[in-house]
Amino acid sequence: MDFDSILKYKPKDLEDVESEADVMSAKRRAAPTGPAEPRAKRSTQQSEELETKLQQIRDDSAAAKEFTDLDMRKLALGLEKKVAKNQELRIKFAAEPMKFLDSEVALHEEITNLSVAATVPEFYPVLIQLDTPKTLVQLLLHENSDVVGAVLTSLNELTDIDALEDNPENAAAFVDSLLEADLFAQLLPTLQALDAGERETAESVSNALGLVENIIELKKGALTALLEGTKLMQYLMQLAQARTFDDNKQQAMELLSVMLQSTQSNACRFFKDADGIEFLLQIAAYYKDTDPRSDEETEFLENTYNCICSCLLNEECRTAFVDAEGVELLVLILRKRKLSRFSALRALEYSLIPSECSKRAAVIVVEQMGLGALFPAFMKTPKAKKYKVLKGGEAAYEEHITAILAALLRELQEDPVLFKRLLGKFAEQSLAKCVRAAELHQAYYVKVQACEAELQEERKLAEQDGEVIDEDYLFEDYVTKLARGLTTLQHVDFIIGAVVRGFDGQVMREEMARILKLKGSDLSQVALTLLDFARNLDDPSSGFGATLLDLARAVDPSIVQTSSEGAGEGESTKPSESANGAASDESN
Repeated sequence: MDFDSILKYKPKDLEDVESEADVMSAKRRAAPTGPAEPRAKRSTQQSEELETKLQQIRDDSAAAKEFTDLDMRKLALGLEKKVAKNQELRIKFAAEPMKFLDSEVALHEEITNLSVAATVPEFYPVLIQLDTPKTLVQLLLHENSDVVGAVLTSLNELTDIDALEDNPENAAAFVDSLLEADLFAQLLPTLQALDAGERETAESVSNALGLVENIIELKKGALTALLEGTKLMQYLMQLAQARTFDDNKQQAMELLSVMLQSTQSNACRFFKDADGIEFLLQIAAYYKDTDPRSDEETEFLENTYNCICSCLLNEECRTAFVDAEGVELLVLILRKRKLSRFSALRALEYSLIPSECSKRAAVIVVEQMGLGALFPAFMKTPKAKKYKVLKGGEAAYEEHITAILAALLRELQEDPVLFKRLLGKFAEQSLAKCVRAAELHQAYYVKVQACEAELQEERKLAEQDGEVIDEDYLFEDYVTKLARGLTTLQHVDFIIGAVVRGFDGQVMREEMARILKLKGSDLSQVALTLLDFARNLDDPSSGFGATLLDLARAVDPSIVQTSSEGAGEGESTKPSESANGAASDESN
């Protein structure tokens, strides 16, 4: 007998019996014995009243407001009663399943009813007081997979982020109760016992993954406990590698992405130790020759690259990525020109973040013929309307490609052979790449100036209202400009400065000045952007800051000299006031 048949089955004479414990008394009531009848009516009436309220909540009726803490208590105690009865019958009739069948159905219905409690989280303390979270966790070990599925559905709904946003304290207390009952320790064996590929249990797996994601969002520190106490990350990787694409495969990768972004260094370390880098590269390699076949699969691919980028923010993982020939794979994907190339471009930018292995990554890009894929991408920005996979739109694409070229010019300047090879690209085709750089400079310079004008107006209004314009206020303005185009402008002007200095002569400076003039700009704008970039670093006079000052000097010596003299007189020639350099460090 399948479970749908079980749910529809009801004993002919016992349709109104609330619990298994009332069966014998109901049979006695079949004969007109008098005294028991009023009691039965009261019990049935109470049960019907509770069921009516539950249905009203399911229907989002206004009458749902009548649901009280007493009703919640009835739900919780009803669950405990059904659990006890089911356990008793299972032990007593272990070899005769039909004799505990009705109690199994009743238990399943009671667990399903409990999910309605998610609509009234203000009464969660009642559930906690009656140890309902502990009971639900223990039910994850139930032998009936349908009962387990009902538990996972209820727990997923009871921890739903949207339902609990107005009751954060109750949500936190409920999650704490689940964790105290060793939810994570019970969850992985439960998942391993369910077959994610079977339709009957796939939804249960999905609810389990949703439950984990909810708890990570609701409880700080829960992810650390999960990683240290279980091997759930390995399970998720296994699920994401399923041959057939389905919702659970997608959800597993999404959950991995959430985990890696939540506590990057900690989660990435566990991920790397679990061969996570190899796992991600295998999936990325699959999409180098094929495109996603649906929107869901496209999202799966994006989550894969979200995981890659999260790992690349961790220096230890970034080194492991380079060692595993991840940069070679990214270059190959760029050359294949499939949809995944847009995501690969973002990942390549992350792989070139300044570190001990960034120079090695830059060398690999050039030696693996990566310039042949990067410069066509630099020369023409694809239309976001044509490529839905282009996350962040055209501006994000231009930020990624300019960041990569700026990183290559930064990392390869001490390698004369490769640096010359890179610079040579800017001299090809009548300086076409320099023309493109001038176009991007003008476009983003206009954006930044418009943003600065808005911010200046806001500062005036703030001053009129008596607000103090301090360093924190100016820093927020600087971050706003970075988000609205200044980051890309810094990359572009770094490229222009590196090219002018790299050719080491007045000729290139004059050519670049001519090209910029045709686009409505000039070299002084480039120099001022580089100076502003340097001033917003923690140490503008050494390291990368010194490089920026050298580039500004190479582009326009007169601006740098005037700026130095002005600074000595207490004046500023920056395009706008800024705060410290944390945001600049991030943008680079």
